[in-house]
This record gives sequence, structure tokens and C-alpha cells, in this order.
Amino acid sequence: MNRNLILAFALSLAVYAGWALWVEKNYKPLPRAARQSVPAIAGAQLRPDDKRTAITAQTVTVAGAGPGETVSLPAIAFHTPEAEVLFNPRGAAISSFKFFGPAGIAELVPHSNPGFFATMSQTEFALKEKTDNSLTFSAEPMKGFVIEKTYNWVEGGIGRITVTAQNRLRKTIEIPEWALRIGPGIGTVPSEKEENPKLWQASFAVNQADRKLPVAKNLSKETPAGPWLWAGVHNRYFLAAVMPDNWPAEKLVYEPKAFEKEKAPGLAAPVEKMLLAPGARQEWSLYFYIGPKDYRHLLALGHGLDRSVDFGFFGPIGKAVLKVLYFNHRLTGNYGWAIILLTIFVQILMSPLTYKGFKATMIMKQLQPKLAQIQAKYKDNPARLNQEMLELYRKHGANPFSGCLPMVLQIPIFFALFTALRNSWDLHGAVFTLWVTDLSAKDPYYVLPIVMGAIMFFQQKFTMSAPAGGDPAQMAVMKWMPVIFTFMFLSFPSGLVLYWLTSSLIGFGQQMYLQKRMAVPV
Repeated sequence: MNRNLILAFALSLAVYAGWALWVEKNYKPLPRAARQSVPAIAGAQLRPDDKRTAITAQTVTVAGAGPGETVSLPAIAFHTPEAEVLFNPRGAAISSFKFFGPAGIAELVPHSNPGFFATMSQTEFALKEKTDNSLTFSAEPMKGFVIEKTYNWVEGGIGRITVTAQNRLRKTIEIPEWALRIGPGIGTVPSEKEENPKLWQASFAVNQADRKLPVAKNLSKETPAGPWLWAGVHNRYFLAAVMPDNWPAEKLVYEPKAFEKEKAPGLAAPVEKMLLAPGARQEWSLYFYIGPKDYRHLLALGHGLDRSVDFGFFGPIGKAVLKVLYFNHRLTGNYGWAIILLTIFVQILMSPLTYKGFKATMIMKQLQPKLAQIQAKYKDNPARLNQEMLELYRKHGANPFSGCLPMVLQIPIFFALFTALRNSWDLHGAVFTLWVTDLSAKDPYYVLPIVMGAIMFFQQKFTMSAPAGGDPAQMAVMKWMPVIFTFMFLSFPSGLVLYWLTSSLIGFGQQMYLQKRMAVPV
């Protein structure tokens, strides 16, 4: 390889190492946790007779009428197949949502004053009616003016909130502007709490004329234009969102709040003030979802909720990778083996390029003596030097970049798989075998990255000891590659290390075979 290629390779490595250091700083992997066998998503129905925990006597603490004053109110509780839920009478809001997931119990409402989906949060509601799949709250802020709020749970994880205002007076009343609020922040399992504030986002989705699919955007102080499809708060694995039905969907208000030394994002879906005639009744409704960011399930639910799952810059590749993983998982029943099958598929797909790349590398190795002669002969004439080098490459069919092509083409797959492993709910807590109990977390004993580094070491040693030697500068760079990669991969998700380990092992085998069988005359 010439000096420009070595420089380009070194710069690429520096960028890659910098990115890895950033990941190491911001990524706090999950420890192995006790896992419960519960459905990731289930059609939620209320279970008043469920004796799982006695939470009906709990209270919630909310801000009182005076400055600094707090008031304890009795909480209203019910159970769903995947969660225990508490309601705060102030605002008829969800003040606790304990979700039972594969990595432990996740409290999704980190700030219960008043909680998620609060309506007229200074108004104290009372439970009016409770059925197998609904709760209705009622309040009378002033005589003759009645507000009712109903939560309906339906099959598949999507619920419905209906707010009704009724004027029982003989005069027109003005309803001031009010809003339904979500946040601030959203919770997670205890092992992820430290990193959770760094992952909070308040987002919304809209349709755009130049896009076939909805676009998800982070909400900031600016009010978004155009009707939104959903709006909510989320982190890596959980989402709380609302979708408009009979609801004004032109505005959203960003409402951050200082919480746990971080600025927790929140938002409000406002309703403008209006006049309500004597005896008149006004209704507003929207759908809601609170639970895991299961991509396949959110895609099936619609409303563009799947756009809350971040697949990064290589999104289409990430989605394709997940489809292959899902298919392989149906065959094997294990995501670790599914990743291994994916790696084999990628290597087979790229085998023609691997052959060409290895052949080009061998040619370049055998041309090194002639290149050295040319460089010594024309060291004071750069134009002639480049001309003679190009002529030598043309004569022997050599291309300095061909040897790097297979690895370059794997980079998008590498990044797409990394993002998929970090953000896919299916891989959260997925067990491979023995000590690898979570493919989205690092190997707790570092076995996989060390083995991977050892294979890379022997692979590089084998390459450098090939006939005709190699460029000393290139060999100096490549010598440290196994060490650099090993340290970078120590904190990477074990599923990603498994992919690279399998890829390195297959590549080593291919290299040994081609080295033995291929004769490249020069």
C-alpha cells in the first residue's frame, strides 16, 4: 500500500477509536438480572381480584395549595397482565406504572407529581366507575361544571383517554386553556437508572410530503407545525405516547423539568379555551400507549409509533438485519445462534469480494520489492514516481484499495448491528449460552472479546509472515490492530462481539485456505 492509503487507514482508525471511546463513556451495560417469564406485550385487561401485591392502600404525594405545601392523597390501583398501575387523584394521572420485563421490574413513571397523562393537574378527581377494562374519574371544579375522564384499555396495548366537559348551569361558562401532560422523563429497570437521564427524549411524529413514512423529531422549545401523529417521552427501551383522535393536534408544548440533577423532558398537548353553552357537552379523546419499544409490535399498532425506535444512520440496513435475525431466531430459538447464522450469511454473500480482495493483497505484497525500487529511483520526482507506480499496478492488475474493500463494506452492517443490539427490545435480556445472559450487554467475563482479539492476532501474524514480506509502515499499524480492537470491544454488546468473533474466525479460515491454494504469479 502507498503512503496515502496508509494515512487514510490511520485516520479512519483514529475516527473509529474516538467513536468507540465515546461509546465507552456513555454506555453503561446491564448486569445480569433475575428474569421473569412474562409476555413482552399482552392485551391488557384489568384484574381487580389480582392479589400480586397489596397496593390499594398506598398514597401519592402532590403539591398542595400553598407554596411548599404537600398533600397525601389515596392512590387508586389496578393490575394488567404486564404491569401494576397506580392513579393519582390530582389530574387523574398515572403516578406509577411498574412493568414486568425480561431484565427486571421497570418503574416507568419517575416523577409521580402528578404523573403521566395528567389533565387539569390542579383538579382533584374521584373514582366514579371501574369495570374490567376501564376507569372513569369525575371532578366538579365549580358548581354545575362537571369534568369526567375515562381510561379504556383495549386488546393489543393501545388505550383510549376520553375527557368530557358538561355545563349544568343556566349560563355560559368559559373553559380556560388546559392540556394533557406526559413526563417529565420516563423510567427503566434499576440497573439502567444511572444512564437513563442521558437517554431521555421528548419526541413527536409527523407526515412529510417528501417521505413515504412518518418522521420522528425531537421536541424543543419551538412549537411544531402541522398535525402530529403521536407525541411522547421515551428512552432506549420504553415509550409513553398519545395519539390524537378527537383532539387538536396542531400544537405541542415542550416542558422540561429539573429532576435527579438532569433536565427531564416533558410535553403538553394543549386545548384552547372555549365557551360552553348552558346544558352543552364537549368531548375530547386520544389514544395512548405506555410500555416497551418492541419494534414489531409498534409497527403493527400503527400511528407511526415504530419511528420511536432509533436505527441510526444506517436505518434501512438495521431493519434488514433485524428481519434476518428474526428469521434465524425462528429457526434456532436463540438470538446468539441467530447472530452466528447472520454472520455466515454475510460472509457467503461477500465471498467473491473476499477472494478478489485477498488476491489483490497478495499481488501488492509481491510487488513490494519493485515498488521499493521505483520509490528509491524516483524519490526526487513525485510526478514520475506516481506514473511508474500506476504503470506497475496496471501491468499486474493490482489495486491498492481492493484488499480493504470487504472490511469497508462490512462497516455499515457493523454499525447497523450495533444500533440494533442496543435498541432492540427483542435482544434486551436475550440469553445466548452459559455466561452470556444478555446479548445487548457486554460479556461479564470478557471471554468473547479476548478470544476475538486472539484470533485477530494470529490472523495478522499469518498475514505478515506471508511470502515476500510487507510494507514496514503497514505492518507497524496492523500489529496493534488486535490490541486496539480487543480493548474497544470489551464494553461492546456481547452480541456484537459474537458477530465480529464469528466473522474473524471465518475470515481466518478463508485466508488460510486461499493462502495455501492460490498462486499469484508476478
